[in-house]
Amino acid sequence: MSIPAIALCLWGAGALVAIGLEHSVRSYTLSACFSGIAGPGLIGFQQYCGTFRASIAGARFSAWIGGIVAVFVLWILLIEIGGSLRGNSMDPRDWIWVSVTTVIVLVAAASSRLNYLRWQQLLDAQKQGIPVGKSLKFSLVEIMGIMLAMGVVFGGASFAVHR
Repeated sequence: MSIPAIALCLWGAGALVAIGLEHSVRSYTLSACFSGIAGPGLIGFQQYCGTFRASIAGARFSAWIGGIVAVFVLWILLIEIGGSLRGNSMDPRDWIWVSVTTVIVLVAAASSRLNYLRWQQLLDAQKQGIPVGKSLKFSLVEIMGIMLAMGVVFGGASFAVHR
């Protein structure tokens, strides 16, 4: 479940960067690009650290933020469905939006639950005296993965803006 959550974070980062690049106002571009990298980018990085680098802080952060994102997006989804039903009709395009948003809620909720279990597992291991967490150094493969993720974000944003 970590891989889909990280992919969803990369997609969110790319979407925010695309929104920023689409507008010509420089301050808006900078803030959207920064929030795209600092928001979903940070969440994806913490998800990676909590899952693959056995970081207690990363697992705790990912558990909390995944739950918050799931509740917030579910709240937006329910408001949108309520507004559409009040109009007594839902356009077929609305159902696509509802289904995509439902998938986002399910991935965030499942990821949050699994990160919570990972966090508890790492805490138990630490109490038993088992060394937890890798060193702070990144391997060459991890650095290449980070560069690939940034390339996907910026490439997807560039494609979305220039089509």
